Amino acid sequence: MASPPALRSISRVVTRQPLINCRDENKKFLNLDWLVPGRPTQTRNVPMTGGVSVSLSGLSVLKIATDDGATCGILLDCAVRRPKMTDVDVVLLSQPDIDHMHGLVPLFGSEESGADETEEADAVRRRRPTLLMTNAAIPLATMAFYSMLLGATETEHELKTEDVDRAFKRATGLRYREEHVVVSSESLTVTATPYNSGRMVGGAIWRIKVNDVHDIVYAIDFNHKKEMILSGCSMMDLGLGSVRPGLVITSAGSSLGASSPSALRDAVLQTLRNDGNVLIPVDPSGRVLEILMILNAMWEEKRLMYPLLFVGPVVKATLEFARCQLEWMNEDLVKGLGHQQVDNPLALKRVTLCSTEKEAVRIMQQNRGPAVVLAVSDTLEDGPSRNFFARWAGNRRNTVIVLDPKQGSLAERIVQGTGRSKLKMTVSSRVPLQGEELKEYMENKATEKSEKDAVEEMAERDRAKVKRDNVKVIETKRDREPSSVAAAAVAAINADAMEEDGAEDGDGDDTECLIEGFELDEAAAFPMFPDEDDIERTLRTDEYGDIVDLSKLDPSSDPALSQALASEAAAERAPSDDEEDVPTKIERKEVSLQVQAHIEYLHFDGRSDSQSVQTMLTQMAPRSCVVVRGSQDMKAKLAATLVKDLEGLKSNVFVPDDEETVAVDLGSARSVIISDDLYQSMVMHTIGDVEMGWIDAELALDNQLVPARSSQKQGGIFIGDVKLSQLKRALAKASIASEFHAGGLYCQGDILVKRTDRGLAIEGQLSDQYYAIREVMYSQYHIC
Repeated sequence: MASPPALRSISRVVTRQPLINCRDENKKFLNLDWLVPGRPTQTRNVPMTGGVSVSLSGLSVLKIATDDGATCGILLDCAVRRPKMTDVDVVLLSQPDIDHMHGLVPLFGSEESGADETEEADAVRRRRPTLLMTNAAIPLATMAFYSMLLGATETEHELKTEDVDRAFKRATGLRYREEHVVVSSESLTVTATPYNSGRMVGGAIWRIKVNDVHDIVYAIDFNHKKEMILSGCSMMDLGLGSVRPGLVITSAGSSLGASSPSALRDAVLQTLRNDGNVLIPVDPSGRVLEILMILNAMWEEKRLMYPLLFVGPVVKATLEFARCQLEWMNEDLVKGLGHQQVDNPLALKRVTLCSTEKEAVRIMQQNRGPAVVLAVSDTLEDGPSRNFFARWAGNRRNTVIVLDPKQGSLAERIVQGTGRSKLKMTVSSRVPLQGEELKEYMENKATEKSEKDAVEEMAERDRAKVKRDNVKVIETKRDREPSSVAAAAVAAINADAMEEDGAEDGDGDDTECLIEGFELDEAAAFPMFPDEDDIERTLRTDEYGDIVDLSKLDPSSDPALSQALASEAAAERAPSDDEEDVPTKIERKEVSLQVQAHIEYLHFDGRSDSQSVQTMLTQMAPRSCVVVRGSQDMKAKLAATLVKDLEGLKSNVFVPDDEETVAVDLGSARSVIISDDLYQSMVMHTIGDVEMGWIDAELALDNQLVPARSSQKQGGIFIGDVKLSQLKRALAKASIASEFHAGGLYCQGDILVKRTDRGLAIEGQLSDQYYAIREVMYSQYHIC
């Protein structure tokens, strides 16, 4: 007689997501977390897995591993120039600005392997990970890199715009809430899903799911406040439900609260009315959109006539891309589009776009008055903003408004006051090449052109050879007899085939083939695909049967049309004001500057303040939290607060150094099948967005949960956190008087309800009043 299967006794509360139809026999699955007894678990169909551990190294490389050796590497943003790419499978981009993707183009922008590529370089290319970002972030991130490269005057970049194009062509764009499978194997499945971060168009908070059981949240530089362009983010919208994430990787937030738009408007108006200019250093494609919306609305509301200029090398393209991303923006911004309003919300009619500093200066000279200039970059280290600062910083009437001073930048130094007295800086300008430099440049251009022409000529010969080898083109006329056309086609192909075969091996081949692999029927009247030129020559009528007179379509027949076309072509060939007639170079000179302009620091970086970050993390109640960005003081303060707030939940909070590795054990889980008998005996209670119930079961060897052979009586499980103020209102509805005194709630009949470490406790003599009060208190909880 066979021995009965080994059983493991299980008595615990289980939860079930309402989206899963547990009436379906194929979906009666239950997940068990063996490391945390008594914790509500999820009912999901997942593969059986062992323990899952996570390590975060260098503040950016997340490695997920299982007990059986399966791994997945995730690079969280590309903030450093040369990121460590050992065993990285995917790169997640959270914000489309240079601060979060500085090393992206060097990693993804290299050319494809060629014949002369070394084996080592080809191996690196083959190990290139997947780049994930939102669809809206791709064009804006591209413009950010374009602006950095084309507007550089102080920094020499090795990258080219072609590298930027190649990098973002390899990106995989996702919509918000669209799940992407990163790794899928027998023992490890990892998915990544972006959610709105509320800071920049296309910015994302990433939810990483491991084996459909463990949740990892990567939330860096998010904004919970609603603005003109974007709606604020909410951690409750991440689809976690009532589940505590296993790990949250976040930033410490800002030490200052966000400045109000009215502060920006007041600072600008006060300077303009004092006959001073306003310089606002901005990023090229991120937070600048919100600033432009605020100022454009003020210009329209107050009907201001001062020039409002947005200066940068790719500002026109940036605004065009942004106008195409309305579905990613605030619903209130676009709900009237097509009904009450006709123009795009980002039309920005009061903003003048200038690609060069020279163009902006010309507009200001024409107006002969103060102006407001938003110039890239926001660090004042490069681009037109640096030259405008050198031009205006010496005048007391002018104002420089700094919105997001980067650490170590000139913008930070002038805000702190260390760069205001006798500031020495380099100012760059473009000057035309002359003499030997111009001659050398022209020679190099000629050499490059000849080499490029040679490569194109060789490629064209190769394409022509391939066409001759594979396709036999037969010239035919529509006015010939069908029989003669077919005969000519057969004769031409046979003659061509015999000539080629005779030249090679002297053996004729009488295969009648127009295109390799297709036999020519002797009864054919015309080739199936006649030459296009022949069709144009013989076309007499259009699809409606009307006679087509091609001479009427010739521009030379209409002198006025010919003159208009010639003028348009000449205008296109003529260089614009922004283009240089001759090649230029960057000329630098050192200047000593006494900063007399008013420096205004307004907090418009779009990051939630530290207090808000703390509140949202406390609501999520993660099992482990790693704080990776912010000042050391802010990170330490946030960690201490979280440890205190989550003390009863046994959460771990880490504040690693730059090169420190943090290891987190997410626990082990397995999927089991609920037997029919146990399923019928389950009594589930709907609590919020889940259903919860108590089971007494045993785990058999066939991976099934069966009813326990000896069920033990269990006390009620009280779920929820009831406040004494809520209980007081409930007692009042039951016509039971109560009042607060010395931290307790004294009720009618000398009954005391007070809070202890284990929850609410009721004290008093057993009576009808005691049981009535206890019944009201129980009604405030969910009981299993």
